[in-house]
Amino acid sequence: MKHIKKIIENELKNLVEDDRMLFRKTSLKTFEFLVNDLEERMENFESKILDSAISQENNISIINMIVPKNDFYLYEENFSPIILSDMIERSLLEVLNSEDKVYKKILLDLDKENIEAILNTTFSGIGKLNDKEYAFTFKIERDNSYNKKIKEIYDVFGLNGLKWRTLNTPYIFKAFKIVITEFEKELLEELKKYDGAFIINIDKKNLEKNWIEDYLILWNIIQINMLGNGEINPTKDRIHYEHTLFFNNNHNVYLCPDKEIYIYYIQRILNGFRIITDENREMKWEFIKISEADERIYESKLKYPVFSNRINPSFINKIKMENDIRLRNLGEIKRMVNSFDDISKRMDLVKVEIIDGEKKYTVSDDLNPFLIDEFKLKGKNSNMYLYFKILKKDLYIREVLDFIISELQLYFPEYNCRGVLV
Repeated sequence: MKHIKKIIENELKNLVEDDRMLFRKTSLKTFEFLVNDLEERMENFESKILDSAISQENNISIINMIVPKNDFYLYEENFSPIILSDMIERSLLEVLNSEDKVYKKILLDLDKENIEAILNTTFSGIGKLNDKEYAFTFKIERDNSYNKKIKEIYDVFGLNGLKWRTLNTPYIFKAFKIVITEFEKELLEELKKYDGAFIINIDKKNLEKNWIEDYLILWNIIQINMLGNGEINPTKDRIHYEHTLFFNNNHNVYLCPDKEIYIYYIQRILNGFRIITDENREMKWEFIKISEADERIYESKLKYPVFSNRINPSFINKIKMENDIRLRNLGEIKRMVNSFDDISKRMDLVKVEIIDGEKKYTVSDDLNPFLIDEFKLKGKNSNMYLYFKILKKDLYIREVLDFIISELQLYFPEYNCRGVLV
């Protein structure tokens, strides 16, 4: 294209002014048409190859964001709380009579280093009822229930034959429970006679600016429960049974494992599923639907960042990552790392080093602790150090580092992948 443009510019020098202007306009318009036509042809060519080489069912992304509880109705078409019970409000009497005594769940908008420092911190609080003040003592604990939900989604992927990709969910590591450890026992009798809301003013110490309450942690995964709505027929061996279920649209809908029965086989059919089990009775089935949503739409609307494990639409990235083509040099690893927008806008991979010994590195959490493979069982021999230059340091950079190191570990199981922030 540059060569053609140079020829046009040389020709223009030999024409009179009027002819030169006419020729210039005509040439540039033709040139623009050729460029647009070539780009369109290339996009169509790449799209056809991607359609044939990549399973669209596997090309799914999980989005993680937080919204105020009162605004959840604006997002419920495509999103759901990771923990559904987070939407339920409990009275103080229910909390005090419960085993866990969790007064409320909060998020702390702090970086990873400062979060470690405040674990098990105690807080005091005062509540007032019938002109009498009641004192409370609280402690702050990590809320690990979200990690269990991620393991459940991993099991869904395994059952449905989907390729697992690490989830980029920083907010679950900033989730905490405020637990009541001490209160005045006489309050229990008073609360039985009281129907209104009981407000406790908690002394948040130096965490006032970082304390986020009455928010929900969402992802674009929606639970679906349904009774069998099709036929139940014995299989040819007369030992197992085939359950046929129908959906209006089963795109991005996946069956969840059942704790009570063993599922031998799942077949996706037009607007439905065939499921082989030992059960010949009508069953209650649980599915998830992963909504197709674009996190960029929500970025400008929300106060806090939106995260995703989406791979940007690079032709080479999709081919390599879908087909497990080995990344062999810094350029290829860097291209893969930069395919995640949450990574590329915060850090830049500048160096990869593989050694047998130990070096100083930024300790990261394994976001896929439920994965067991032969490399983990046999042990790894070498360490892969990935050096990242910080481009934008925010409160989520360490969680994002955890994400990319855990994702790279899936591609390099023979090494201990370790991130270094420089």
